[in-house]
Amino acid sequence: MVEMARYAQVCIDTQLSAIDKPLIYSIPPELSGKVFIGIPVLVPLHSIFVIGYVVGMSHEADIEQERIKPIVKVLWEQPLFDDELLRLAKWVSDYYHCPLFDALRLVIPPGWQQGIEERVWIEDLDAAIAWVKSKGRRSPKQAEVLNKLINASEPVTLKELREEFGSSVRQVLKGLVDAGIVKIARSERARMPSMIKRQAAKLTDAGVEALKQDKITLPEKHRLLLERLLQAGGPVTLARLEDEGFARSTVEALAIRGLAEIVEIVVPRVGELGPEGFEVPPERIVLTDEQKEAIVGIVKSIDEGKFNVIVLHGVTASGKTEVYLRAIEHVINIGGQTIFLVPEIALTAQAAAIFRYRLGERVAILHSALSVGARFEEWMRIANDEVDVVIGPRSAVFAPVKRLRLVVVDEEQDESYKQEAAPRYNARDVSLVRAKWNNATVVLGSATPSVETYYKALTGRYKLIKLCKRIDDRPLPTVHIIDMRKASMKRSKWLSDILLDAMERKLAEGEQVILFLNRRGFAPFVMCTECGAVETCPNCAVSLTLHRDKGILLCHHCNYNAQATNVCRSCGSTTVAMRGAGTERIEQEVSMLLPMAKVLRMDRDTTQRRGSHSAILSAIRKGEANVLVGTQMVTKGLDFPNVTLVGVLNADIGLNFPDYRASERVFQLLSQVAGRAGRGKQPGEVFIQTYNPQHYAIIASATHNYDSFFKRELLQRREPPYPPFAYLIDVVASDEDERKAFEAINAAINVVRMTMLKKGEVATLLGPAPCLVPKLRGQYRFHFLLRSRSRKLLMEIMKEALELMDRNLKAKLSIDVDPMIIY
Repeated sequence: MVEMARYAQVCIDTQLSAIDKPLIYSIPPELSGKVFIGIPVLVPLHSIFVIGYVVGMSHEADIEQERIKPIVKVLWEQPLFDDELLRLAKWVSDYYHCPLFDALRLVIPPGWQQGIEERVWIEDLDAAIAWVKSKGRRSPKQAEVLNKLINASEPVTLKELREEFGSSVRQVLKGLVDAGIVKIARSERARMPSMIKRQAAKLTDAGVEALKQDKITLPEKHRLLLERLLQAGGPVTLARLEDEGFARSTVEALAIRGLAEIVEIVVPRVGELGPEGFEVPPERIVLTDEQKEAIVGIVKSIDEGKFNVIVLHGVTASGKTEVYLRAIEHVINIGGQTIFLVPEIALTAQAAAIFRYRLGERVAILHSALSVGARFEEWMRIANDEVDVVIGPRSAVFAPVKRLRLVVVDEEQDESYKQEAAPRYNARDVSLVRAKWNNATVVLGSATPSVETYYKALTGRYKLIKLCKRIDDRPLPTVHIIDMRKASMKRSKWLSDILLDAMERKLAEGEQVILFLNRRGFAPFVMCTECGAVETCPNCAVSLTLHRDKGILLCHHCNYNAQATNVCRSCGSTTVAMRGAGTERIEQEVSMLLPMAKVLRMDRDTTQRRGSHSAILSAIRKGEANVLVGTQMVTKGLDFPNVTLVGVLNADIGLNFPDYRASERVFQLLSQVAGRAGRGKQPGEVFIQTYNPQHYAIIASATHNYDSFFKRELLQRREPPYPPFAYLIDVVASDEDERKAFEAINAAINVVRMTMLKKGEVATLLGPAPCLVPKLRGQYRFHFLLRSRSRKLLMEIMKEALELMDRNLKAKLSIDVDPMIIY
């Protein structure tokens, strides 16, 4: 007989515990056999109860028995994560220097809710009754509260008391607590979201035999229903069957005869998961020779059953999606699963529509735009091994798949794969770790791979597969560089005459246009022409952006807003001017200048409502609009055959950003947005407006020459070394007090320097300095950069330095390993 574990290592929130490691609790007899890895439990911590997650089991404990407290309660009978996801969370915690509890949040089911709840009850009933009789007249509110508690059959929540007696009830209770009459205890509550269940009909084994042997005499309608259930291969909701003409009475009649049964199933919320308006080709696509070679290479890697990384470098519209699909179909045929990562939520919807058409309903979608209930249902389908493919943005890399054979990271260079808030993980890199543990293949696909990824491919660490031609030998778009220092601008401040002329020509021919400007809002800032004052955010060291359709000035960092006005808040002058242009202004400008233009805008402002992404893309695909103005949302993954012209209104945004990736970022954006043109039968044109026409990133994107850009960029990064020749950690200290933030960054630097001296090995330490945005969300910010050619050395220095820092200092720091953008 196997001896049950007696102790559990439980991970709790480090904000509640000063100890940043799992705590040991005993498993009481009544919970024996119910506590496993991944189970959420309620445990005592000091004088309160908190929620923790079981991350280890043991028969022995290495601390004194009298210090070990028992687990109070199992909160959910099904583990929230398995051994592999726990291992992945531990890796994230170690590599990105974040608490394990925070890393575990990445792998637990979406919708798992926990919160603090305070309950109040009578500790001494006799004393309470005596107090009401003796002092009730002098303190009527205390008497009212006590009477409620005396008459309550169970502890009352503080929230309930607050609602009934007002916000001052805690002060009312204080004297009663001090007198030992009342007790208040804090605990945490937890729950899962509810799932929508529907009644469905399912074919029984007897029903299958009845159809095969053809021995049972059945009414025609009954036989048709059995055939429909056989074709479905699983349960079909009664509502759907009724829509198809099968009455409930027909289903019940078959159930009585044992040929079918009525079951309850969780029905995916299709309205959220699968948008309308995405057309998929009805016929099987004829592969190009390059696609065939790419598929052979990927399938061979999958069949080897070893960890491999393949860089699929294909020009825009070269058919990378079809290559992905064929590889995924092979994985399904051999009984494996695929995680397919996309950088944008909008691309999730498009990919899901295509994949479901080709692969059926065993495709799950995970992203934050779904309701909590929908995400939880999809997570449960994955956890129950009911799907073969998981599609989503970065968080989908933590999906609870059990048969992983392939991970595809589409547009692998995209910064969206890097999470800005802690834990600051990069989903691309996490996918490599997970695939390695599962001996799976990773395909990193892009028309513009990151410099680091392409360098690894050229140096043999990754395998390189190229798709150099577009489908059907369609030409890449012709790119025109418009020198804005000399361009004629008679009709608009923002759109050159040559671009407007080209747009008029294309629209007259019934074709479509995409205009790209990586700034949302109407104007990036407003300025008083009398005193020069600029409206700035009180919480962040940035100007406020005018959003004229909402009548507000908005901070794009903290969402602070103020009413837009034409009166200067500094001097009272009415000469307030709007400076620059954002997508909102361009949308208005195009509508005014080109009467034939039916303009839609795609940016964060127009895509906040659920389904708005899909509605915009559907309108473009159906021809209901012929001009799409947008931010970087329009630069990647979108496939509109009738778009023959792309205009880049300001290619210089970000070009002079003080970041070693600035040129790479501009090259990628320009190349990607240019790739939206000419994907159908008509050739495409691209017009790039710039004040830096000789910059190598702009020239390389205009000539579709990735290799020339890569060679030039590599030279820029050799000395001083930056990735791929070095590794970086960006450490930021922040505080509401500027002096305290500066003291914290200096204290952290001193510890890091001491650690380097102790190890006798030197990494480069740059800083301290104010961050590019020196004040953000009310916090002043200073940072330093730690750089080394050795990743191992860099990680050791950071880990040992953090171990030497006190808790208060660490609370002020944010650690960004392998930063994508330094601001």
